[in-house]
Amino acid sequence: IEWEDGYSWCPDVPGLGVDFDVDAAEGAYVNPTGMGLKLRRPDGAKTNW
Repeated sequence: IEWEDGYSWCPDVPGLGVDFDVDAAEGAYVNPTGMGLKLRRPDGAKTNW
């Protein structure tokens, strides 16, 4: 986004202007089962949060 005199101007090309590095994203994969998310209480009952 370009700014001029307090106004933002839309680019004349499609897209958001963001480059996505697929190789870096593949190297940053996190296993969701190892994130510590616990949906059960200590007594084994399910929790809704």
